[in-house]
This record gives sequence, structure tokens and C-alpha cells, in this order.
Amino acid sequence: MSFTLLNSSSLDHKEWDKLLESTEAATFYHTSVWADLWEKSYDFCRALYFVEKIDSGYALALPLIKIRKKGWESLFSMPMGGYGGPVNLLSAESQKEEFLLEVLSIVKSLKTLRFQIVDFLGKYPFLAQAGFTSRQAFTHLIELGNSDLDGLLTKRGFQQAERKKVKARKIEAGKEVQICYDLYLKTCQRHKTIPKYSQPFYLNIFNSGKGCDWLLWWLAEVDNKIIGYQINFVFKDELYLWDGGSDPEGLSWRTNDFLMGQSLKWCKEHNLFHYNLGGSPPGTEGLVHFKEQWGGKRKSYQVYEKTFTLGKLVDILRRR
Repeated sequence: MSFTLLNSSSLDHKEWDKLLESTEAATFYHTSVWADLWEKSYDFCRALYFVEKIDSGYALALPLIKIRKKGWESLFSMPMGGYGGPVNLLSAESQKEEFLLEVLSIVKSLKTLRFQIVDFLGKYPFLAQAGFTSRQAFTHLIELGNSDLDGLLTKRGFQQAERKKVKARKIEAGKEVQICYDLYLKTCQRHKTIPKYSQPFYLNIFNSGKGCDWLLWWLAEVDNKIIGYQINFVFKDELYLWDGGSDPEGLSWRTNDFLMGQSLKWCKEHNLFHYNLGGSPPGTEGLVHFKEQWGGKRKSYQVYEKTFTLGKLVDILRRR
């Protein structure tokens, strides 16, 4: 086997897709599509792929986004999506550990502040022995085979939206992206959170996903006015809820309930097995309650992070 570090131009995309299709741990956030969105949207982001090759192709890999600001670099697998970490076709635990330690040795040689890896399936606890600290995060999963769709669609919020003649359709034009982004900013303002994403990021999602089967972007309308949106990603047998927002002045339309119902119906129609509702930031008990009301079951996982000496010094300077 041979170990190599690739970028977007040197990656064999067919081999990468083949690896993801064959690996249990692979999610939409491991795809080169997700990595490319960061490169297209932010000039300070670059995709990196640590890969272990065998004769038949890629056997073990770790995708990363390198974020460079003010001359300092941090590495994330993967940022803002929640789920990254290694993907592999190898069964030997020693090979996986050896691979990650080799990745770590290369990362150490870079001018890196911190290095973050998501361990969604709980397979890499040895990272704690390599100097990583861990924190627990969680998402909510709806097991579609066990969900009572008809019962969920009797929810008061969904029915209220139908009575108020809220309609749903898929996004069609780039100008609608700006409307959604404005709603995103209003939603952040309502929840008193700092926006994480730029308008070009949303536009690149639309442009990259237009006509592709990995993007499901709903719009909610009343009298032809867009009052809400929901952005989902499709990968294998799973739908990933990435973002959604609604008009703060029209909460009585129950837009979020309505679009959740639309996505669940779509999952059933397309024989998907899971609907991943995404992480919930601390202090968002209302959001957690919303997800659980729609049948979401909490799934905890570990996020490992190593702050290097340089990162510790920068943190001290920032606190002064």
C-alpha cells in the first residue's frame, strides 16, 4: 500500500466515489461535492485528501478542509456538516490506527493551529491517546422504516399549514437563492446567532446541485411569496437536513412543520431508510423538541480535536 496526500485536482474522483459507495461510514459530507463547495465559496479554504492506495484503488482515506486565516491554518473533517472522519475498506484496526498516526505526523509538520476529526461510528477512541481531546455531539435520526408517516402528518403544525394554503415546490432559479439567504439571516437574527455561511456558499450549492440528484431544496410559498426553505442533501439511502429558515413575521404559517412533512413524504416515495436531521447547537431546546416531535431519535458521537502548541499560543494571545 502507498500513502499519499491529494488535492482536488489530483484526486481520482471515480476511485473516491467507489470508496464512498463501499464504506459504511461514508456520508454526503465525505463527498468531493461538499469539499468543492468550500473551495468555490471561500478563497481561504482548500480540500485535502489523505489516501492509502492499494492496487485496486483507494482503501483508506480522510477528507479534510484546510481553513487558512491570517496566515494560520486549521484542518477539519468535515466543517459545518458534522460528519467526517476516516472511510475505509480495511478491517484491521492496526492499519486504521497506523494511517491516522501517519496523517497526524504530516499535519504536525504544517503550520497548523488545530486538527478536528469526527468519529460518528465510535471507531477511533485511540485518538485520545494521541493527544486529542473529545467532546460529545449529537444529531437526530428518523428511521423511516419504523416511522408512522400518516400519523406524523396529522400533526397540528402540518395541518395548520395546509389549511393556510402553504404550498411547497423545489427551487428553480438563482434569484430565489437570495430570498432564501435573506430568510437565513433573519432566522439567525431571531435566534441571536452569528451567520456561519456566506451568500456565495448558498448560490454555489444551488448551481452545483441544479439538475443533480444529491440536492433537495424545498421552497414554501403563500400566494406565490416565498416564506421558508429547507435544504437537504441525498446520499445513498439517507437524506441529510442541512439548513432551513422561515419568515419570522409568519410563524403562524408553520412553515418548518410543513416542509418537514414534505421531506418525509419524499423519503418514503424514494425508498430512503434514514432522515438525518442534523446537529442542534447548545441552548436550542426548542429545536431538539421539534426534531423529537417528528420522530427523531438522538444519536451521539464524538468529535476529536488536537490543538497544537502554535494554536495554544494563538488562543492565549486572543484572550489578552
